[in-house]
Amino acid sequence: MKKVRASNIELLRIVAMFMIILYHLTSGIRVNATGTAYYFFIFLHCLLIVHVNSFVLITGGYASRKDVKMGKFLSLYNQVWFYKALIPIVLYFLGLISFEFIPMLKAVSPLYYGDYWYMTVYFCFLLFTPILNVVIRNIDKEKHKKIILLLFLIFSILPFLTQQEFFPNNRGFSLTNFILLYFIGSYLTKYPIEKSHVFKGTTALTTEITYR
Repeated sequence: MKKVRASNIELLRIVAMFMIILYHLTSGIRVNATGTAYYFFIFLHCLLIVHVNSFVLITGGYASRKDVKMGKFLSLYNQVWFYKALIPIVLYFLGLISFEFIPMLKAVSPLYYGDYWYMTVYFCFLLFTPILNVVIRNIDKEKHKKIILLLFLIFSILPFLTQQEFFPNNRGFSLTNFILLYFIGSYLTKYPIEKSHVFKGTTALTTEITYR
């Protein structure tokens, strides 16, 4: 059967990737900015910071409906390891960096959190998805909502209110945040918004007002 590509999801991926590039390009500028420019970049980053969340929500929508293939996981792992190992080795032989065992070990380790936090969290996250999928496929709509609410309270509200003292989530850059977003993404896939009574009522009201 021919697969139908969801153009809206593809567009979201493109926009999210653009936001990631723009966020990183402007991060260095923000550090050296002062006055109005500094606050402008702070505001800009508040708008751009949703890029990672967007990708995890998309993952929740797709991966929750099928089992994650370990072949893809290992392929991604090997790609990251290859480039992380290749770059410092090339720089070392070019004489641009000196050899230090611990820093070099960190550089060639794909699971080292410091450099590529996203890949480290994403690897661990993929290992959890089979378990998460079992839960998602065996709960009804109400239980799904309760789980999302519970995860949101514990891993988002509590860290915020307690200044990361309870259940710290590293400001959202964490495995717990990925799991929360995965449940939200899977919920939106199982129970599309356009099928909700609230959404239908709002759409009907908007249409009525528009054509008056």
